[in-house]
Amino acid sequence: MKLDTGMHRMGFDPENDMEELIGKLKHQNAIIPRSVFSHFVGSDDDSFDDFSAHQFELFDKGSKQLQAAFDHKIL
Repeated sequence: MKLDTGMHRMGFDPENDMEELIGKLKHQNAIIPRSVFSHFVGSDDDSFDDFSAHQFELFDKGSKQLQAAFDHKIL
């Protein structure tokens, strides 16, 4: 599952989409979440450190919500 933590290209918004996403995933059998990822804007550039920290907070929040909703391990 791709979480949009700031690039705004694709992915689910950890602040607004998780409840609906989890609900849809739990009420179907075609998609089983196995991993979660994101893309940090400037993780290799010191000038983006504050934004990268914010992105990590969003990623951590979204991935924990997703994991809490399922019994199997999500990477």
